[in-house]
Amino acid sequence: MTIRRNLCVNPALANDADGWGGGSTPTRTDVTGQGFDRQWAARYSSGTFTSSARGAVTPGETYTFSEYVYIDNVAAAISGTIYVEWRDAAANVLSYSDGPYSVPGGTVSRVSITATAPANAAFGQIITDNYNFATGAGDFTQVLIEQTATLGDYFDGDSPDSSWDGTPGNSTSTFDDTPAPSLEAALALHAAAILDALQSHALASGLFERVNAHEPANPPGNGLTAAIWADSIAPLPAGSGLRVTSARVAFNLRIYTNADSDPRDAIDPAVMTAVDVLMTAYSGDFELGGNVRNVDVLGMAGTPLSAQAGYLEQGRTLYRVMTLTVPVLINDVWEQVP
Repeated sequence: MTIRRNLCVNPALANDADGWGGGSTPTRTDVTGQGFDRQWAARYSSGTFTSSARGAVTPGETYTFSEYVYIDNVAAAISGTIYVEWRDAAANVLSYSDGPYSVPGGTVSRVSITATAPANAAFGQIITDNYNFATGAGDFTQVLIEQTATLGDYFDGDSPDSSWDGTPGNSTSTFDDTPAPSLEAALALHAAAILDALQSHALASGLFERVNAHEPANPPGNGLTAAIWADSIAPLPAGSGLRVTSARVAFNLRIYTNADSDPRDAIDPAVMTAVDVLMTAYSGDFELGGNVRNVDVLGMAGTPLSAQAGYLEQGRTLYRVMTLTVPVLINDVWEQVP
């Protein structure tokens, strides 16, 4: 996994020549077929130096600046000086870092320089000097300004695994080759994880003698008991696309207590308090730890988070119960294959 940033805000003149200058005003020129990897370049036909678009820098950090060059000249070698011009936040020139460059005429070549940003530096840009463009025009493009001491392959937001951080062509860009998860790996109901999250909240309340992740077949016992189990699974049309289907899954969470326990007047308040605590917990963690899109608290896709009171006889014992419906919405569960 590699993440890189090109700090140049107009590296390849995709839309305009903003930020480019020098000893003369360059012309944004279509250089298709000339050997560059981008369509547009800054063409200089007069003057003796160039100036690229800039990039933001941090004082004390090391940066490598590079650009691609084509000079329309038959000379075997064209030599000059490459600079980094450092400016402060008010665009005042602070200093220069420099080094030599030499490129063959009539061939797309790359020039680069590595330097450390001085105190108060806010921006840096490339300057090339010591060539008279009246003797042969020069094309400059594909600027890479990167916080590194090593020259890396050129990229911008139009490169593979890359994206523009702002306006395409007129912003910094990021390269990230982190593999995207396969569709097969991403699709899952994660039923066990959802049940575990629901059970964990019930256990954390401290209100229940026991919390089962199944509907009990035997009498629950004394005190408050909670049991959780699946009720229904269905597609979620409003959250699905043409390739994958999202789902709505409803769980029952039933609270039991002996209907003959004393004092009888305390039974419903105890059960209702438990319901209140659980509704608060599921509303406060409605992604259930990231396992679902959300608990459907308000019932956007059906029955909302809600509870129904009643009585249930089990093992010749009558229980006062309240059954919560806990609906959850889950993104991208089933792949659709024509």
